Amino acid sequence: MSYYLVGAFDRHNYGDILFPLVHSQFIRKQRGDDAPIEYVAITEADLRACGGYVTRSLKSVLRTELSSEDRVILCGGDILSADWLLMVAHISSPMMMKPARALRRLLGINMTNGLVRRALGEVNAYPYVVGKTNTNAEIYYTAVGGSGFAEENGDHLTAVARELRSAASVTVRDHEVAGLLKSQNVDCLTVPDTALIMSDFYTLETLGDRDWQSQVQVSGDFDFGHYYSLQGAKRLIDKHVDTLVAQCIKVYQHSGLSPLMVPIGRAPDHEDHIPLQAIYHKLSAQGVPCGLLTSEHVLDIMAALAFAHSYVGTSLHGAITTYAYGHKPCALLAPDVKKLTDFISTWLQPGDAGLFATVEFAEDFLLLVENGGEISDKAGLDQNQQTVRAELSRYLES
Repeated sequence: MSYYLVGAFDRHNYGDILFPLVHSQFIRKQRGDDAPIEYVAITEADLRACGGYVTRSLKSVLRTELSSEDRVILCGGDILSADWLLMVAHISSPMMMKPARALRRLLGINMTNGLVRRALGEVNAYPYVVGKTNTNAEIYYTAVGGSGFAEENGDHLTAVARELRSAASVTVRDHEVAGLLKSQNVDCLTVPDTALIMSDFYTLETLGDRDWQSQVQVSGDFDFGHYYSLQGAKRLIDKHVDTLVAQCIKVYQHSGLSPLMVPIGRAPDHEDHIPLQAIYHKLSAQGVPCGLLTSEHVLDIMAALAFAHSYVGTSLHGAITTYAYGHKPCALLAPDVKKLTDFISTWLQPGDAGLFATVEFAEDFLLLVENGGEISDKAGLDQNQQTVRAELSRYLES
């Protein structure tokens, strides 16, 4: 039996790199260090420099005669609604994203997906959707997302659901996606994102042993014992840099908390580092203590988030990491970041997280953390993490 972990492991995006780390640790803890694990993505890539893995291409794996004893595990992420056109753009160049979206709107997702799939010689119909038509192995979808399904592309959902019905198990990470799949007669359960158990394997003590603070550029009297993490994807916050600077100043003046800019995704369509660098330099010029994480390593990013008083940003896995270590996450531009809003609404108590409709977060953030940045519902976090452990055990015990 071999374990084929599948996901977007071939690009620098913190959340996507987390999945193979967590699943590998879980498998090896249960099956030993010599458990046969393969890492599979759309392309062959080597992300070891930033804490990831060497990946095989999915089409090469699906063209291999896997046995019914093997396990193909879709590890997580917003993968169900992904299409070939946007996935190719994600792993190519930032300049590809706008033209790709425009072309998809013009021709429709089914036509563009089919054209790109045939051009690339891919085996499966959609990038991270694998069914029994593709392999003899048992297939497991573990707490996956699908926030990109749109009503005008109803046959997209129907086609994906058809493949999911042949899987050994399907779980999704929020109630809205579960409802969509159940409407298509897919038997599925709702389970928190599998990265939530990262704290099982990467404790605060372990992360504290890393020299991650030396990878932080600091300005003014920045205090590593009194900061919150700030993040935002370029496409979402680039036009709001000045407003965010003003909000950071307001938070600092009223609480003494300084922002640590934490770039989480550097891949196309993310590019967090660009607006965060601008915010850092503007705050520095005004004498406001602040920091900027310069490391791209996944464990340095994890540490910067784990030790933070709280989190403000647009990244789902920035929020999940903060929550995993017992602190309050806050979503910026919540109506525009559906997967983040859905996760927080599904799994956290209202007093333990913030959903901010705009980038003007200071006032609501200060109210949320006036009694500290730690969550109150720790029993709920424990239960959510136990649910994830039980979910991962399914593909080990079957």
